[in-house]
Amino acid sequence: MADNPILNRVSGFAAQPVTRQMALLIGMAASVALGVGVIQWAMKPDFQPLYGAMSPADNATAVSLLQANGIPYTMAGGSGLLSVPSDQIPQARMALASEGFPRGGGVGFESLYQEQEMGLSSFMEQARYNRAVEAELARTISAMDSVKGARVHVAASKQSAFIRRGQEPSASVMVSLYPGRGLSERQLAGIVHLVASSIPELQASKVSVVDQAGKLLSSQDGEDNDFGYTSEQFRIAQQLEDS
Repeated sequence: MADNPILNRVSGFAAQPVTRQMALLIGMAASVALGVGVIQWAMKPDFQPLYGAMSPADNATAVSLLQANGIPYTMAGGSGLLSVPSDQIPQARMALASEGFPRGGGVGFESLYQEQEMGLSSFMEQARYNRAVEAELARTISAMDSVKGARVHVAASKQSAFIRRGQEPSASVMVSLYPGRGLSERQLAGIVHLVASSIPELQASKVSVVDQAGKLLSSQDGEDNDFGYTSEQFRIAQQLEDS
């Protein structure tokens, strides 16, 4: 009768002293636990901060919105900082932007002004900052269901020694929509508020949105026209700004 390798191993294990058996069992259990822990760690989402610190009331509202949109989140115990999976940050920010977030101006951009590299001129630093903001806004807007892609262009404010009041900042957004889809009035207001709240001193009335066909969906200065939603959309955006 041929030897059975499995039975031989079992017999060999049974022949070991009890202390040896216990050590082997503990080692096997530790290996299994380590393997399970590594798998769980690898599958755990990479959570990143959604915005900076907010008031308790705003935190509660943000949590309700995240739950309503099925977006997982974590909250830091001391600071109350909300974090979401990194691949869902654009979706989360767009959902919150429709309800007036972030409130109180841009979040996290102020520190960039203080992080200039040695040998880099202030002009180049500002240009790099603007490009980073435009790219981040475009990614966030592109996360909307109806939007296939987006581009954001910001004209920064310009100060002059000869003119008391310099040129105010403005922004334009070009959205590429999926065929047969459009943006609701509230979605447009959310886009306008998101852009305006991310650029220092930028007013919602200075943000214009067009689609890939060149159709004006919202106009600068909130002027009424025949091209799309304007006055009511800007009224909602202004309410979001003031909230």
